[in-house]
Amino acid sequence: MYDENGSLRAVIGRQPDGTSGITALNGPRPPAPSSPQVEPVLGGVHGAISARRSVSIRYQGAG
Repeated sequence: MYDENGSLRAVIGRQPDGTSGITALNGPRPPAPSSPQVEPVLGGVHGAISARRSVSIRYQGAG
């Protein structure tokens, strides 16, 4: 798929790896990721990558 200036913007259909799909090309630069934030919690840690993504890891002890 080309834009009005003739620049390739997307590949639709068969991809170089043999799968089918849509791959966007020459789009705007993605935003820089924020620094991850990790804080200790009782028995583990809690980390946040962004306001929408977080993870908690708990230690269950030797098993």
